[in-house]
Amino acid sequence: MKALKTVLYASRITSNIFYLILFIWMLPYIYDASWQGLLFIGTTIIYVGLTLWTLLKKKPIFKETISYNLIMIAVFFYFLLVTLRVLFDPRLQSTLYTLNMEYCRNNFFLLSIILIGMSLNTVLLALIESDKEEVPKKKRPV
Repeated sequence: MKALKTVLYASRITSNIFYLILFIWMLPYIYDASWQGLLFIGTTIIYVGLTLWTLLKKKPIFKETISYNLIMIAVFFYFLLVTLRVLFDPRLQSTLYTLNMEYCRNNFFLLSIILIGMSLNTVLLALIESDKEEVPKKKRPV
């Protein structure tokens, strides 16, 4: 089980790096997507900031929570699918530019909602971890 947690944690870190690369690659489309794109940029900045914060904190809860790591990896794969569809689908690159932007707007809005949820989840996990540290351990009588 420890090996699975380590692999998932390493995969999460790797997927976050690729997420940033895809994000930079998609910036022209994100910026053109109206308020949904701006919301996505804002939530991504918060998401990246909290991810860096979790790396610097080095709390074990962020490494050991399997569901947390799996969801972060799934967010990357969802954004990867959107990116591949927008950048490499020849039907969307020709005359259907408006459909392309509507597709982007919808998916950027969905990704923003997911990233807001992940950010709140990160904060809650940090609060849970800090509550564990503050609880004094009871001494057993000998």
